[in-house]
Order: sequence, then C-alpha cells, then structure tokens
Amino acid sequence: MPAPLAIGQIETYLEQRLPGIIEPQQPHLPHIDQRVPMKVDLDPGVETVKQIIVEESGNAELRDGTARDLPISSAVYYDRDRPVRGIWTAVRFSYNEMRRNDLAVKNGAIDLVDRKLGVAGRALSEAENKIAAWGKGSAGFDGFVNHPEVTPNDIDTVNIFNPETTSVQIFRHFLEMFRSVRYATSLVVSDNIFAVLASPRSETDKTTVAQMLLENLRIKGLREIVTDYELDGQELMANGVREDTDRDRVVIYQKNPAVIERHVELPQRAPVEQRDGVTIIPLFKCITPILVQHPESIGYFDIPNRAA
Repeated sequence: MPAPLAIGQIETYLEQRLPGIIEPQQPHLPHIDQRVPMKVDLDPGVETVKQIIVEESGNAELRDGTARDLPISSAVYYDRDRPVRGIWTAVRFSYNEMRRNDLAVKNGAIDLVDRKLGVAGRALSEAENKIAAWGKGSAGFDGFVNHPEVTPNDIDTVNIFNPETTSVQIFRHFLEMFRSVRYATSLVVSDNIFAVLASPRSETDKTTVAQMLLENLRIKGLREIVTDYELDGQELMANGVREDTDRDRVVIYQKNPAVIERHVELPQRAPVEQRDGVTIIPLFKCITPILVQHPESIGYFDIPNRAA
C-alpha cells in the first residue's frame, strides 16, 4: 500500500504548469525601417558620414547665332557632413547569478542571460525608434517628424472634424496638400485624423475618404496611408515641436532613399567588463540622423484636431 501524500505533495499533485511565458507587450516601432528607407551599411568605428551635394542651374534662351552674351548653365558640388552616434545599453550579472543561471538552464529553466540580452536589444530598438522619429537636437540629430529642412504649414482652410464638413471637402483638402509635395508616395496621419479618413461617407455609401484618396491619387503616386501616434498634438507639444496641442501633423512625402534615408550598423557587443565580481556586457548600435536630400518632396501640414 503506497504511503499517504503529505499536504504539500497533494498541492503539487493538483497543480498544472501551463506552457509558454507571460511576457510584456512590446510597442510597435515603425520608425526603425517602415517610415524612412534604412540602409545597414555603416563601417565600424566611423564618426561622420559625408554626402556629395550637387547644385545645378540651367539657363537657355532663343538667341541669334552671333550673340556673345549667352546664358550660362552650371553645376557645383560640395560635401555635407552628418554625425554618427552610438545608442548604448548594458546588462550585468554577479558571479553567483551566473552560477545559479547555469544550474537553472541545465534543469530546463529559462536562460536569464539570454533573456537580459534580449531585453537590452529591445531597449536599443526602442531608443532608435524614438530618435528616428524625433531626433535629438543636442547631438545634431534630425528626426522624421520635425526635420529642420522641412517647413511646417498651419492649414486652416477646412476643419475635417466639423460635422458640417462633407467627405468631398475633406478629400479636396487632402488633395491640395498632396499636390503641393513633389512626387509624394506616402501619407502619414495621427490616429484622430485617420478615424475621420476611414469613416464611411454615409449610412448608404460605405466608401471612405481614405479609399477615395488611394483610388484617385494612385495615378499621381500615392501608395499608402498609415498612422503614427507621434503626429498627435499631445505628442508634438511634449516633444517640443509645437507650443500647443490644438493641431495634429500630417506628413506627406516621397518614400525614396534618393529623397530621405538613414544609415545604421547592426547591434554590436563591446568588450565585457569585470568590476568587483560583477560582469558587465555593453551593447551598442551606431546610427545616423534622418538624411533629407530633397525637402521639396516632404511636407508637414498642421491641421486642427477638433471641431471649431
């Protein structure tokens, strides 16, 4: 006859461990590689990237063949420098933590070292996403939402949140903004604005303004309408772009590396450090600012984000 189970053994016997791990939800990071074309091509250790900028001026007129004062066409070029900086983080373990982790892994537990390194990699990505969106002025870094080479425009001709504003008026409003940006392919709006663009025209007509824009402007180059929470008025003020929260930003641009791009290096590990029995593993990733070659192909339009 088997021995009776003790109370603690009964509790263990009645328990079931579910598969999988409950992990933190991770935010979406669109500014790493979805908004601006990204190239993984930085050489190790560089501190500056250079670009050759060419300026051209062409002038030709109908003249008599004997004319001497002919119009002149010319081209000049110069170098433009932009900084390269590293985003850094580190993980640390005491000697006993390493020993306990080795034993736990042998017994089938989670590898805490790998987990911490994964968290560090995620921290690099989140920092990179924020810097790519907003830049960092103190480091000479320009961002996608507030690049200094693009002049913002306050637009008040139509209030899209006014219940009296029709879908056709909203369509024409965005059409005018789109036409002012050279060779635009992408329209980025806040969640508030997208909610208006994605609403049906009426109970009987389920067509949305977003569909109207994509269908009618595809021939002009429009390929996508996407949302960014960074374009919300609250975020603009919190990050020093605007002094109020009354407007959301619309970004219309040509998504083309010849117009706008960024360059990065793959994440790297720096040499491991030992300090008083503690192991420190530094990790870093080198990046450039957002590089704008043709500001005329990018437009910032700040429009009211509530009914007047």
